[in-house]
Amino acid sequence: MIRIAIVDDHEMVREGLRTILQPEADFEVVGETGLGEAVGDLVESTRPDIVLLDARLPDVSGPEVCRRLRGSHPDVRVIMVSTFSDDDLVDECIRAGARGF
Repeated sequence: MIRIAIVDDHEMVREGLRTILQPEADFEVVGETGLGEAVGDLVESTRPDIVLLDARLPDVSGPEVCRRLRGSHPDVRVIMVSTFSDDDLVDECIRAGARGF
C-alpha cells in the first residue's frame, strides 16, 4: 500500500485527487492540507510515502516546502502538481528535490 498526502490550497483539487486515488487498491490517501506551513505536522502524523504538493501555495512556495520536506523527511517522495506551465518553476521544484512534476 502506497500512503499519499495531498497538499493544495484548493479544496476542489484535493477532493478531485482523493476521488481519483481512493478507488485504487494500492493507494491510500492518509491526509491533506491547504497550507505549506502545515505540511511538516501532516507528514509527522500520517507518515506518507508520497506527498502530492501544489507548486504554488498561498503561505509558502511549493519549492520551499519541498526543500523543507526533503531536509526533514528524506525518505518521503515529493511530486509537484500545478495548473501553471512554467519551465522556471519546474526547474526550481526539481532542484528543490521533487521527484516529478
